[in-house]
Amino acid sequence: MEVPSINSKNKWILGVTTAVCIYFILKYSSKTLNDNLVEDNSNEDGYDTSAVWDNASEQIIKKLHPKIRNRARAFINEAEKQGMKVKLTSGKRTYAEQDKLYAKGRTTAGGIVTNAKAGYSWHNFSLAFDTVLIENGKANYNTKNWKKLGALGKTFGFEWGGDWKSFLDLPHFQDTFGMTTAQARLKKSDNNIDNQGYLLA
Repeated sequence: MEVPSINSKNKWILGVTTAVCIYFILKYSSKTLNDNLVEDNSNEDGYDTSAVWDNASEQIIKKLHPKIRNRARAFINEAEKQGMKVKLTSGKRTYAEQDKLYAKGRTTAGGIVTNAKAGYSWHNFSLAFDTVLIENGKANYNTKNWKKLGALGKTFGFEWGGDWKSFLDLPHFQDTFGMTTAQARLKKSDNNIDNQGYLLA
């Protein structure tokens, strides 16, 4: 069987077709990887992801990374069902805000509240939030229910600051998705983010 020769026009068409195919393969394969971090599918697990009881907490949740928003809501809603009213006190934090917190007890008045400089806290990447329990109508940071809340948070896939050894942080919950802060900083500096500024996978 004689193989037909490929003239320059056919070579050009073949080249363009190959390039287009490669473009779409890369585009949609990378989208699938990025969607692992960008889309929150926690509704599929039957969680109660309706707005939480506290509007200020709900506003903080709306600024968390899209991948953890619904789980944060579900966690707070489930805590309420178990008799714990949980209020969020902090979520997304800019580098400037982080540096200001880090300065407390060091170069400004007050006690030390964090060991993390800017870029070394998961708050800077919208993947962490802080809580407080509302008991008898007031915020109670000395509650006896921290362990119960921490255990519940872990069932929703969050790491609890109450398990840390070097700096115990009972109100703190986060999900790093297996990244280190160095990797997160690199993604941020390389603009490996979505159109709302959230890190991509």
